[in-house]
Amino acid sequence: GGGQQVTLLALLSWCRRPTRVLLTLAAALSATSERQGVQMLSSLYEMADSGDPANARTLEHVIAAMEHVLVDMVGRWVCHGEVRDVAGEFFVRARGSSGVYSGESGGGSG
Repeated sequence: GGGQQVTLLALLSWCRRPTRVLLTLAAALSATSERQGVQMLSSLYEMADSGDPANARTLEHVIAAMEHVLVDMVGRWVCHGEVRDVAGEFFVRARGSSGVYSGESGGGSG
């Protein structure tokens, strides 16, 4: 048929960006695996600010998604007094009717 041939050089060129993105995400996962919530977000900010524009662009997408979740949590807490934190990552904990902080409704370190 009239199909185009793909050279190894073209294939390498096409794979370069996706490979770089995957390597950046793997490095971010490795660097933040022991952190959660705002600590993880801070680590990602530091990685994005390392001076590599390609890494920064990749991490900006992850950071934006995490910021959206954090802003939503803060908004619920400030506007409605609700703390919904199933992963225990939020920096505010709900206080039960007894005045004692409940680990089930909130998390984080305080």
